[in-house]
This record gives sequence, structure tokens and C-alpha cells, in this order.
Amino acid sequence: MTEQLFQFIWQYKLFDIAAIQHTVQGESITILSVGILNTDEGPDFTNAKIKIGNTIWAGDVELHIHASDWIKHQHQTQDNYQKIILHVVLHADVAIQDHLGNAIATIELKNAIPPQFIAAYATLMQNTQALACQTQIKNVREIIVHQQLDRVLIERLQIKAERIQELLAQTNNDWNEVFYISIARAFGSNVNAETFQALATRIPLRILAKHKNNVTQLEAMLFGVAGLLPQQSNDAYIKLLIQEFQLLKTKFSLVPMDAARFKFLRMRPANFPSIRIAQLASLIHQASALMSKVLAASSDLQKLEKLFDAQVSTFWQQHYTFAEETHEQQTKSLGKASIHGIIINTVCPVLYQYGKYIGEQKYCEQAINLLQQLPAEKNKFITVFEQVGYTPKNAFQSQAMLQQFQFYCAPKKCLQCSIGFGLLKKGEK
Repeated sequence: MTEQLFQFIWQYKLFDIAAIQHTVQGESITILSVGILNTDEGPDFTNAKIKIGNTIWAGDVELHIHASDWIKHQHQTQDNYQKIILHVVLHADVAIQDHLGNAIATIELKNAIPPQFIAAYATLMQNTQALACQTQIKNVREIIVHQQLDRVLIERLQIKAERIQELLAQTNNDWNEVFYISIARAFGSNVNAETFQALATRIPLRILAKHKNNVTQLEAMLFGVAGLLPQQSNDAYIKLLIQEFQLLKTKFSLVPMDAARFKFLRMRPANFPSIRIAQLASLIHQASALMSKVLAASSDLQKLEKLFDAQVSTFWQQHYTFAEETHEQQTKSLGKASIHGIIINTVCPVLYQYGKYIGEQKYCEQAINLLQQLPAEKNKFITVFEQVGYTPKNAFQSQAMLQQFQFYCAPKKCLQCSIGFGLLKKGEK
């Protein structure tokens, strides 16, 4: 029995209340309200209401596996434990007193918790499959599973919104800059996301915007600041980029990064950072006022897809890196799957948070609608749910499954999950 599980049992009254009629001191007791779980420092539950004898008490409740844990944790010396009206323990191994030496009303639950409930929890915790409930989820009503997925999808958007809030604070609430940095991060994919964000932070959008009509100058600045531009070359276009960067570097006081921060190893050439930077330069060149255009197109998936269909410049149609020999010409635009990834992981969270920021619910709704229109993602985490009969129909569901797996299933937080709760409730009976 863990303290977290014990708190869960008390919070949801998953014990035989009728079996608790007296405190360990022998006084009659009626639990009117278990209180509200406290996630901050201090007693486990606040605002509880307990009738002891003929008196109704309102205040805090503290839970421990053993009553002696009160002494072990030194609660008798702590000010925020002086309003305890009830001590709930699994094992009442010692008598406990408050800071004034008075006995604290205590109840013992060891004989009031159904053994089948403990067995149900143990089954979940001891399961070594990808999902603790993998063999039991079919016993949970489908509506509960979908309610859990709906809830965690909003959680996922809110977690991503926190990064957006951090960027807003760093950019003095400049949404255009925030969107540009977020898009740059998305172009880096998982492997180079942080590095691309660092690149965008070093070369603000306001600087790139001054030269948005000249893709060569955009490439010169982006590749130069990335540290990927060679010092010298015999290639005419590379020489032009070098010359442009030297001028723009001085003009805007640009500081190059360490090129080693960009990861190329074990990547498909089409996903090389060099290609992604060229695509980013092309996007800035082709779509000025990108944030405004995204907001205008947010209700039309096809318009959004077209907006991110950026074609690389002629040089990059024939190269993957600066050091590579010329190859047959290829367009190397972002594929549909990559564009969908950007919309899912960047556009939708920005739309959602922007709607909350300006108080326009329609943008929050459009973010959800886009996720419901986009095809479901494919990866090993989604496969886990498909194996138990839950195949995502769209990106809304696949994003929810990713959140569910990463934040609930992998760390086995079954007590915070509606699915786990449903199974434990069955075990209580």
C-alpha cells in the first residue's frame, strides 16, 4: 500500500464506510465529507467535515500508512498541521498527540478496505505489458475510454501552450515572432527541434522580414547563423551566400552557432537540417505575414496545407548538403505527412492558445476541428492501442493516445486515469 493509493481510497470513499463507526479512542464518528485533496504542502485533505460524538468538526485530515508516521514526519512541530480534525491510518500502531499534547481523533481502515480492490490495483501495477490494463481494458465501458482520451487531448494542448506562453514572455507578447520560432522548431523535427528553436531565436523574424523578397539573402542569414555555411567554396552560389552573409552579419550583428549542434547522423537526406533550413527560408520567402495567413485559413485544411507547401531554391533542388556533389534535380518540398505534422504539433497548439489569449473561442474550436480532420499519426505508441482494439480515426485521437501513453500508461498513473479508476471500482465490488 502506497500513500498515493491510500489517499485515492479516502478521496473516492473506496472503503466500507459502515465499518467505521468509532475512532480508535472509542468515540462515535460519521464522515460527512472527506474534504478536498491538497496537492501543495500541508495536510493531505482540507475542508473536511467530520462528526465526532455530538460535535461536527470542519478542518484538515491527514493520512498515513502507520500512525507513527506522524511522529516520523515531525508533524507535531509544524504549524500547518495544527488544524487536523482527523488522522486516517491504515495501521494504528501508536497513539498520536497534537502540539498541545491532546489526542488526535484517529480512525483505522485496515479492515474496511475490500481485499479485491487491493488485488485489482496490484494486478495493474505488476503487469509488464505496455498498458497496465492491456488485458482488462475491454471490461471498461467505451464511453469512459473516450472521455479519458478527450480529457488528455486538452491536457496535451495545454502542455504545448505552456511553451507558447514562455515564448510570449521572451518576445514581449509578439505573436508573429512566437509563431515563427514555433514553426522553426517544427522544421527541426524531434531530433533537431531545440537547435532550430535556438537558430530562430538568434535571428529574429523582423530581420528576416526585411529581406523576405530575396530568398538568397534569407538562406545566407539562416545558414550563416546556423554555422553550416562553408568558409570558402568554388561553387558560384555558395560563394554568393558567403558574400551576402558577411555583409548581413555585420549589418545585423549576427552571431553564428556551433554547426555541431545540428544532427545529421542516421537521418534520411530529405530530412537533413540543411534541407529543412532551405525549406524554412522558402516558406518565409513565399508566405509573408505567416501568422495572419494561418489565422485566416484556420478553418480550411486545404488552404493550410497549400500555405506550407514551400519549394526549395534551385541549388537545394540539386544538393542535400553544401559538401555534396550535384545530383539530379528534385523539388524537395515538404511532404504531406510533414505538413500535417506541423499543423498538428504547431499550428493547432498556437491556434488554441491564441484563442484563449485574446478571448476568441472560435480559434480554440478550429484547433480541435483541424485535429479531427487530419489523419491519425502512425507510430509504435499508437500501435499499442490498436492492439487492444482502439484504432484512432484522426489526429485528435492519435494525439490523445500519445498523451495517454506518455503521461499515464508508461509511468503507470492508473490512479489519475478514468480507465484505471473504472477497473479499480470494479475491483471494489
